[in-house]
Amino acid sequence: MKLIATFLASLSFLSRIPIPYDLCEKYPDCWSKIPRWFTPVGLFLGLLAGSFGLVLSFWIPPLLLAALVLGFQVLLTGCIHEDGLADLADSAGRFELEKKLEIMRDSRLGTYGVLAIVLSSLIRFGSISALAVYPKLLFVSLFLSVAFSRTAALPLMRALAFLERSGEKGTGIGNSLEAPTTFRCSLHWVLLTLLASLLLSFWHALLLSVSSAFVVGVFYLYFKRNFNGITGDCLGASILTVECFVLILCSLAL
Repeated sequence: MKLIATFLASLSFLSRIPIPYDLCEKYPDCWSKIPRWFTPVGLFLGLLAGSFGLVLSFWIPPLLLAALVLGFQVLLTGCIHEDGLADLADSAGRFELEKKLEIMRDSRLGTYGVLAIVLSSLIRFGSISALAVYPKLLFVSLFLSVAFSRTAALPLMRALAFLERSGEKGTGIGNSLEAPTTFRCSLHWVLLTLLASLLLSFWHALLLSVSSAFVVGVFYLYFKRNFNGITGDCLGASILTVECFVLILCSLAL
């Protein structure tokens, strides 16, 4: 039951799917072990998104399908990753750490944030609509894009400490999370690569893995230089960016 509670806690952290919190309250330490389940939760959310797109692809035109799939994913996540991307984009206009964190704390959206959401939505919309004419490939692409993107947060959480909005070390749920080990990060990545190679070709799987790792590396350098740590917004931005990147690569494979 403790494993189930930890999975549900991780699901609650990465989505807006209602869970029985009574079970999680019986095992308070399950919240600190949330990162262990990022990949399984990503696989589960990817399965939901892929299945939704696959079923609709037999009756719905590609453009309408892409809009409905995006809407479904927004319902699953509650826009938490879009919010992180928008906040991070808005903070890019300032160079001082305190100013960056102040902007990210502000609930209002700036021009950079709006543009980031629009561009990421257009990228996903265009990729999904292009993949919609191949139902099986659409399912695989949605499935892998969500799984890879959630796993991408693990190395960032391993390498960088959580920050509070003030710029000091955080005391919230982010700071209480158990940092995933390097071995676990690597194992999750290898398992995803093997899974991708079963669903796609070996070279496509390798391209997805290397490209996703490259995006994570770029984010690591940016967060290290500008924040010397991460926030929940940083994780959300990296997750959504990797998801967009994987969808682009899958659509280019047509």
